[in-house]
Amino acid sequence: MQELLEQLDNIFEVLEKEDVSPPISDEKFRQLAGRLPFKIPSIIENLYRWHDGIERFIPSYDLLPLSYAVAEYENLIALGEEFQDELFFDKNFLPILYADKSYFLVDCNPNYEESIYYIFLELGDLQEKYENIEQMLQIIIDAYLSRAYYIEEGSLVKNPVLLRKIESKYLSPEQLNEREAEWNKLCDELHELKNRERSQEQSKQDVQSEKLYVDLFGRSPKDLQKSILIRQLYHTYDERAICYLTEFLSDNNPDIIAEAAYGLGELRAREKLPELLKLLNHPAQVVRNLAACAIREIASPEDELLIQPLLALLADEAHIVQISAAKALGQLRNPKTVATLINFLINSLSDKKSKVKYHVISVLRQIGDDEVVERLKQQKSKVPPNQVRLIDEAISLIEKPNW
Repeated sequence: MQELLEQLDNIFEVLEKEDVSPPISDEKFRQLAGRLPFKIPSIIENLYRWHDGIERFIPSYDLLPLSYAVAEYENLIALGEEFQDELFFDKNFLPILYADKSYFLVDCNPNYEESIYYIFLELGDLQEKYENIEQMLQIIIDAYLSRAYYIEEGSLVKNPVLLRKIESKYLSPEQLNEREAEWNKLCDELHELKNRERSQEQSKQDVQSEKLYVDLFGRSPKDLQKSILIRQLYHTYDERAICYLTEFLSDNNPDIIAEAAYGLGELRAREKLPELLKLLNHPAQVVRNLAACAIREIASPEDELLIQPLLALLADEAHIVQISAAKALGQLRNPKTVATLINFLINSLSDKKSKVKYHVISVLRQIGDDEVVERLKQQKSKVPPNQVRLIDEAISLIEKPNW
C-alpha cells in the first residue's frame, strides 16, 4: 500500500498537481472517525494519513477529505431514512470519491475485504467496482503512466478504451468472467436482432404496428432497441464493439447512423475515420454533427488530412454542425487552419445570435499560434467600427490565461 501511495506522489509531482491536501492529524482523524458507527479499516486510515483529500484524484472525481466523507455518509443515511429504504445505502459504506451525485464507496464491514462500490444516486444501482483499495490504486497508477488519464485544456480527462485494457490486467478471474458474461449477453441480443431482420420481411401489420407504437421521440420499438444496443455497445469501451457499430452505419434511420457514429468516437476507432469522413456529407444534420463529434474524439495533431473536410464543414447550414467542426479542428491544433478560422470568425462577428464565434475563438486559442493575435489585429482596419470592439474581445479571450 505504501509503495503505491509513493508512486502516486511521484506522478503528482511530475504533473505539478497543486490541489493535494496534507495528511490528516491524529486528533482530527479520531474526532471524525468517532462520528461513524463502524471502525475505519486501517488501509483507509493510511489513505487519509497520506493525503486528506485530493481534487481531481481521477478524472471528474475528488478524493474526499475525511470531514467531507463523513458528512456525505450522514447525508446518504438521512436520505435513505427519508425514503424509508434500508437497501438504498448500506450503513457500512463510506464514500471516498465523489463527482456530481456519483460516489465510490468502501465497504467498512470487517467481514469483507474493503471492496469498492460505485453508485449514481439518480439511478440507485450499486455495482462492485474493485475488490479492494490496492486494486483500485494500481489501476489508477497505470492509468496515469499509460496516459489513460491525461491533461487536456487544463482538465484531467480519460481514454476509457485504454482504461478498460488497464483494468483487465488487474481484475480477478471472477471479475473478468463477469465482464465477459455481460459482453456475451449483449452479443446474443445483437445476433437476435440481426436474425429477426434477416429471417422475415415485415408484414403490413408489422409496419402499421411500428407506426402506432412509437415513443415520445417518434422512434419505433425496433429503432428504440437499436438505440439501446448501440449505447450499451460503446459503453462497454470494448474494441470488439467497433465492428457491430460499423454495421449500424448502413441503417435507414439517420438517428441510428448518428448514434453509431458517435459510438465509434467514444471507442476511439481510428480505423473508422474514412467512414466517419463520408458521413460529414450526409443529408441529415444529426449525422453530420455526431460524425464531427466522433472525429474530434479520435483526431490528433498529426491528422493533417482531416483539415480540409472539417474546414469545409464550417460552411454547414446548421450552427451545431459548425460548432462540432470547430471543436474537431481545435483537436488538430494545426496552424494551417488559422487563416480560414480567422476569416470565418470575422464573418460571424455581426451575428449576435450565433454562439459559433466563441467556439472558433476557443479553437484559435487551442492552436496557440503566435501569429493569431497579430492577424486579428490586422483585421481591425478592414472591418466596420462596430466590429472592432468584437475583435478586441476575441483577442482578450485568446490571451486570457484560464479561459
